[in-house]
Amino acid sequence: MQPAAGGKRGSVVVIHENRGLNPYVADVARRVAVAGFNALAPDGLTPLGGYPGNDEEGKVMQRKLDKGKLVQDFVAAHAFLKGHANSNGKIGAVGFCYGGGVVNALAVMLGDDLAAGVPYYGRQADAKDVAKISAPLLIQYGELDKRINAGWPAFEAAPKDQPEFVWRFYTGGTVESSPAVAGGILYEGTFNRALFALDAATGEQKWRFPVGGLMRASPGVADGMVYVGADDNKFYGLDAATGRAVWTFDLGPGGQQSSPAITDGKVYFGAFDHHVYALDAKSGKQAWRFKTGGGVLSSPLVADGRVIIGSTDGSVYALSVDKGEQLWKHVTDGAVYSSPALAGELIYIGSDYGKVRALVAGSGDEAWAFDTGRDVFSTPAVRDSTVYVGAHSSYLYALNANSGELRWRRYLGGAIFSSPAVSEARVYVGSSDGTLYALDRRTGRVVWGYRVGPRIWTSPALVDGVLYFGAHDGAIYALKVE
Repeated sequence: MQPAAGGKRGSVVVIHENRGLNPYVADVARRVAVAGFNALAPDGLTPLGGYPGNDEEGKVMQRKLDKGKLVQDFVAAHAFLKGHANSNGKIGAVGFCYGGGVVNALAVMLGDDLAAGVPYYGRQADAKDVAKISAPLLIQYGELDKRINAGWPAFEAAPKDQPEFVWRFYTGGTVESSPAVAGGILYEGTFNRALFALDAATGEQKWRFPVGGLMRASPGVADGMVYVGADDNKFYGLDAATGRAVWTFDLGPGGQQSSPAITDGKVYFGAFDHHVYALDAKSGKQAWRFKTGGGVLSSPLVADGRVIIGSTDGSVYALSVDKGEQLWKHVTDGAVYSSPALAGELIYIGSDYGKVRALVAGSGDEAWAFDTGRDVFSTPAVRDSTVYVGAHSSYLYALNANSGELRWRRYLGGAIFSSPAVSEARVYVGSSDGTLYALDRRTGRVVWGYRVGPRIWTSPALVDGVLYFGAHDGAIYALKVE
């Protein structure tokens, strides 16, 4: 049902009780439309011929339906309204009895895609899932409904420490690049073949630089310049304020996915053409290049006169910063997509076939190795003698930085490509299940999950209490988390 006035407006899914779409609930949909909203009241009994005309027979029919499929029918109703020509994209839900339970379930499943929910009684969400709820809920209970009310205390006591939504910017293409934030500006590349510069406080676009290929690498920012590569076999030096190309460097075939490191007037990065490059930061002229035995997707770590970087040839290399000469080489048992992290005298890095390794920075000797059982693309983060790293096993691991001993692990629903951002109390990481998770740093307890839907492969950036990240839905998000 639609208001007579037409035009784009908010929409509401109206969800019936455990007996199909009876006249009362159908009239609620009418009243929602009279109030100025688009309304959709699906009849869950449609596969069995629809509401039979009386509630008692409707109850018998609804018990015959697959419960999971029935909930998905209401998820589909939400999606229908979201894509409707007369919808402004803000979708709420109201439900009664069984329908109230569905509203609670939608609040968990849809995250911030549900604008608001009004459940009239109905089963509460599990306490462990309450942190996933973003929508405001106006909850109605009957004083004498003891069965339903028995679930209220656990629901009320569940942690509701949720992030505050700040802004979201749609880029028009998948976002796998991780954001770089400098001087109040966020820079991020996308599959829309462009690098975006956004105001970090508001999400307003400052400029957009088009390229000839997908952008997977995260940009580097230093001294008023932005450095980034793309799958068009080029590496760019851009003016950070305007997005104007200052210089362009041609790479070999395959493009570029390694994120640059900038130090002492040079830009270091790897490329699919098997090389590690060092360029003059001002001119883009090549200072040196070093050939490995495979594509270099790993991002370099520059410290103590060494460039540390991995290659898909299965090796981790240490090169001299001035000439690119090999100082040492550590051969692993799988391709190295992960990037190195340094703490003290040890370098931490992951590889195919499930290993996280600690290498001695000066020699490349292995100090310890931890086996996750699945590929490790995630780059480790280190804080207070603990290494945090994700794996394709869908677990986030916390390891003793000195020994590799497992402190804790937490299953997060999907393969983890994202590298963690770590604060004093929290670890933030994205998962292929489409959720950005916040975990207690010391225990691994999930504090909250912010679900966007599609996969999150980007690594979040935490700046002044705001968490920035991108997702496969083509959006860049900003959440106030601390």
